[in-house]
Amino acid sequence: MCSVLNKLTQLKKVMRNSISNSLRLEIVDVYYHSSISKLDICKKYGISRTTLFRILRTFGPVNINRSMNKKTLPSSALSLSEMEEELLRLRLRVKELEGELYDAQMARDAYDCMIDLAEKRYHIRVRKNSDAK
Repeated sequence: MCSVLNKLTQLKKVMRNSISNSLRLEIVDVYYHSSISKLDICKKYGISRTTLFRILRTFGPVNINRSMNKKTLPSSALSLSEMEEELLRLRLRVKELEGELYDAQMARDAYDCMIDLAEKRYHIRVRKNSDAK
């Protein structure tokens, strides 16, 4: 009996993680831009109400008043296509920053190598002595 419960728990975890972010964003978009009820959305996408609320809390607009039971869309909320464009823009920015970080690390390594070579060739200490006061 215990092994059956463990397998059921594992299956639920796999199913929870099987919803892609694009589908989650689509669910948020449908929720805020249509008159479909929460129950109908759950039936349409085959998710539980708890999953729907978790998706709305995680992927929905940030400034929603949680005490409100009505689905009101804040004026600053973005549409699905705008969110996807923003996500793409942010991913490109991350790639750009990763490239800059790589270049900076390479420059640092090159400076360290030059200092090591200068210390060996000219027998002078370039780096500060950590014991100096």
